[in-house]
Amino acid sequence: MPVEKYGRTTALTQGSVCAVDVDVDVSYSTGTAAFVNQIAVCASRGAFIKAGDSGSLLVTAATGHSPVGLMFAGDASGRYGFANPIDSVLAAFGVSIDGS
Repeated sequence: MPVEKYGRTTALTQGSVCAVDVDVDVSYSTGTAAFVNQIAVCASRGAFIKAGDSGSLLVTAATGHSPVGLMFAGDASGRYGFANPIDSVLAAFGVSIDGS
């Protein structure tokens, strides 16, 4: 599925969902966090995500820019990014998306 996001650092980037139900370990200064059932995104070209882009909304690129996930990490090159599935994010906060 073609996707895109607009981040503080990299602005508008485009890519595609290259895997779902991904388990990824992310290293932070305080330790390592394990994330399960995540979305992996592959950049169309260059970097998809860089430091400062965390929290960017991942949306469908084609029709309607529908929410897909919330970006939170990437590999060292930024070519591969990882997002929490939007349904999990909404459920965690007890909110829904208003509109069509």
